[in-house]
Amino acid sequence: MNSLLKTEGLSKHFGGLQAVEGVDLDLNEGEIRAVIGPNGAGKTTLVSLLSGRLRPSSGRIHLNQKDITSFSASRKVQFGIVYTFQVTSLFFNLSCYENVAIAVQGCRAREEGFLPRRESDIRLNVRKVLEQVGIQENEETIAGNLAYGHQRLLEVAMGLASRPKLLILDEPTQGLAESEIKHFCSLIRGLSDSMTILLIEHNMQVVLELAEQITVMDQGRILAEGTPSEIEANIAVQESYLGG
Repeated sequence: MNSLLKTEGLSKHFGGLQAVEGVDLDLNEGEIRAVIGPNGAGKTTLVSLLSGRLRPSSGRIHLNQKDITSFSASRKVQFGIVYTFQVTSLFFNLSCYENVAIAVQGCRAREEGFLPRRESDIRLNVRKVLEQVGIQENEETIAGNLAYGHQRLLEVAMGLASRPKLLILDEPTQGLAESEIKHFCSLIRGLSDSMTILLIEHNMQVVLELAEQITVMDQGRILAEGTPSEIEANIAVQESYLGG
């Protein structure tokens, strides 16, 4: 596999607090990677650094061997890094269709310049993405009126509409019903042919089902990396996180 994203010594300090310290991460194209760890381990800070929501205190980030360390969040989106938030970030007064249409048009403008697009093209793309995540029946529903689990799926739909190279999902199954989690897992497995997926998730059943590689963080550092079976057997991981 070809490397898509690599970090070298990535760190973020907030005063005397070392939220992320010396992280070396290497993600391959088409990989599904899970990042796990106890609360306060630095997981969300790490993906905020990768997506440009935060600037690192030190270290480098490379995407396809290009240094993107100093890029803003909006510029990183242009380069294909899309981050869905742990707390939903939607246009709550707009319909599901309108939310996804904004993402579709933003992607089109990025790829083709600010050219007018036919409404029929936009509608086709929006409906395809809504169907992908399983909320096509809510096309005209105002986002703020959706159940929380469906709001999470709508945010994933907006991420997919941006055609990312790297899709970062922060606690995506939080608030989902069991049937929705099963659909989500099926969706993510099907996406890995076209993008790399970085998943922060506390539901270990989801992690073990989806992840090809798992990175375990503790106190801002990488404690262990490996396949699901290797992580389950790791004594240090059992003691710090899995309750072993």
